[in-house]
Amino acid sequence: RRAGHRVAILDGDFGLANIDVLLGLTPKYHLGHVITGVQTLRSIILSGPEGVDIIPASSGIQELAEMGERKRHVLLRQLNELLGNYDYVLIDTAAGISDNVIRLLDVAQRVIVVSLPEPTAIVDAYALIKVLFRRDPEKDVQLLVNSVSDSSEAEDVYRQLSYVIDRFLGRKIGFLGSIPRDAKVHESILSLIHI
Repeated sequence: RRAGHRVAILDGDFGLANIDVLLGLTPKYHLGHVITGVQTLRSIILSGPEGVDIIPASSGIQELAEMGERKRHVLLRQLNELLGNYDYVLIDTAAGISDNVIRLLDVAQRVIVVSLPEPTAIVDAYALIKVLFRRDPEKDVQLLVNSVSDSSEAEDVYRQLSYVIDRFLGRKIGFLGSIPRDAKVHESILSLIHI
């Protein structure tokens, strides 16, 4: 955004959204209102930090987490119409391989899989990547390893995943690097939540 690009973030975790919380925003409307026809996607957009537009989802609404094909089609159609207004649209999906997650990743030009340096997270990352490549063998998939003690820990995760993906799927993924573990992130999040 600082480079002059038009940027939006879509909270794609439809049942347990939290981007608005992390950014200290209180949306009046969210994606649930779009899917039920009460609002349009364009009308629920909030202005976030640095002028980044935020498209909020909802939290605790099971119907959104289990959205059917018809409702998902309504959302994706409006999202597709909106894409022309931005240079970059970041979609922060839920974890896992649910229909909602996979359909959102289908429309993405690039998928950044964020993993932790833990065995369960690495297995989950592999499962997601396997599903993506089975749907689109040419999908641009990149790995980002979060909460590492040093860059070599992230490189180990990439090597492990890359080897398995090449051997069993015959595909390649890119490596975007790592984000170091930082206790201040946790402290910052806690400072936003006033319960």
